[in-house]
Amino acid sequence: MDSGKTIVTSRNIYLNIVDNVDLFNCLFGRHMFYVMAMSTIQCLAIWLLSLNIKNNEFSNTIYTYYSNIIFNLEAIFFPYVMTLCCDLTQGAGQRLLVTCYSIQNAFKITSEEHKELELFANRIINRKIVFRAANFFDLDRRTMLAIFFNVTTYFIALTQVESIKQMGKL
Repeated sequence: MDSGKTIVTSRNIYLNIVDNVDLFNCLFGRHMFYVMAMSTIQCLAIWLLSLNIKNNEFSNTIYTYYSNIIFNLEAIFFPYVMTLCCDLTQGAGQRLLVTCYSIQNAFKITSEEHKELELFANRIINRKIVFRAANFFDLDRRTMLAIFFNVTTYFIALTQVESIKQMGKL
């Protein structure tokens, strides 16, 4: 098989992958949004429970503390792994674009391979691999960090409200 046909085959495989990612987003995008939302709510609920247990002298045991940490890690683990896998796949698509441009320099500008690689690079630019959660947000590391920082901010706000309640009881 000559290199021009190999490039065309690679481009077609890439387009099939993008189509499959689009189908995945249609089928599971809403579910991924629910998973992210539920894990965020679960983390906040566990942290609030931990805060209430800390303020209650009778339930303040080391077992309760470690069980809350384990529940929190369980709530965070699946969305983190899911987002990391989506981000790695998106990164592989972007590295493919860099590879196209670097291989393109090995061929003459007028060659068939150069033209096919240019067409392939344009397809990659126009049809990126992007995993979305119900078209609300992209699943990538930036989103995961944003969710983490938002949950932390909400936890700080809940902690302040809880401490104000405790001060009112004193």
